[in-house]
Amino acid sequence: MREIHEYTRGVKLIQIASTLPPTQGIKALQQLEPHFPWNEGFLRYRMQVYQELNHSLAPLAQKELDAFLKHKQDSFFDDPRNR
Repeated sequence: MREIHEYTRGVKLIQIASTLPPTQGIKALQQLEPHFPWNEGFLRYRMQVYQELNHSLAPLAQKELDAFLKHKQDSFFDDPRNR
């Protein structure tokens, strides 16, 4: 149950952070390290903020986003034939 609460907390933090300038949003991102939520949108946002601020975690953020995208499963709805 605690894991669900932590995930929900992380989601809310990222949602709020994404409305802030990167210099403020990064504080929320850092609270979630090193176990960042494995979600494409979140990983993209993290990578963009870290790269924009030349943060030391920018290479890791890029690596983890690339790994996510490499192993991402296409959903049934991603196939145009199923629309």
